[in-house]
Amino acid sequence: MDPLSKSLYDNMMKNCREWRKCSYRYYGFDLYIILVADSRTVLFIIQTKTDTITLVDSHQHDPDRGAFIAITKIAKLKYLCKWYTDVLFKYYHSEPQLYELSFLFFKKA
Repeated sequence: MDPLSKSLYDNMMKNCREWRKCSYRYYGFDLYIILVADSRTVLFIIQTKTDTITLVDSHQHDPDRGAFIAITKIAKLKYLCKWYTDVLFKYYHSEPQLYELSFLFFKKA
């Protein structure tokens, strides 16, 4: 029940650490994180081989602005989370107090 702007990074990192503990032995190298906040869903893709995180937001952001894709190094995830919460406020005047994170990965064959 913490605001998105204050807890998104910490919640993502906590679960990413758990995934990393056994990811190289049992799972693939990519982690997909679905964020649902304020009736909008976006996708974060963590790619350990390239040390990057990608944010995909398919929603319209103003009449003149469409979807976006943002990519940065995993070490800069905190800045990406901050930037995304700023986007929510700027374009939707939204400061979600409740949100959901789903973590998806694929088991190695």
